[in-house]
Amino acid sequence: MKFKLGLFDDPYRFCDENKEKQLILCEEHLKSATEAAKKSVVLLKNKDRVLPLKKTSKIALIGPLANDTHHILGTWAAFGRENKNIISIKEELENKNIDFKYAKGCEVLEENREGFQNAITIAEKSDVVVMVMGETENMSGEAACRTNIKLPGLQQELIAEIKKQENL
Repeated sequence: MKFKLGLFDDPYRFCDENKEKQLILCEEHLKSATEAAKKSVVLLKNKDRVLPLKKTSKIALIGPLANDTHHILGTWAAFGRENKNIISIKEELENKNIDFKYAKGCEVLEENREGFQNAITIAEKSDVVVMVMGETENMSGEAACRTNIKLPGLQQELIAEIKKQENL
């Protein structure tokens, strides 16, 4: 198909810098992407109707990706990295004036438990814990996919430690 399209004859045939500036991250496309994202969210369980979060809830925000704007986009973000409007979950909670406490807890890959106790303490004093875990941007995508779908590093252990707390 690529040969039929002539991509090997002129691989830059469809490149147009002016068109790129017009179309990439344009308001209409961002609006469509936001709508698609909203429609694709799947809530697997809403035990005790914890969602939507109550404005009066004491929230603990924990995780290595909670204050991250780089890795949370993933490998396929492409031009998204150039968008200065990308904000972390922590920043969004701050922007909405939501009362919360934040602890990183651990890094995505490091085997260091020093942040666990701070995260546990914050969780114990909270009504709700929001954990933002995942991979670094180079752990998935073309030629980078992992063979194990478990969370890397100590993240799963941190989740287990937080979950042990009586009020959670």
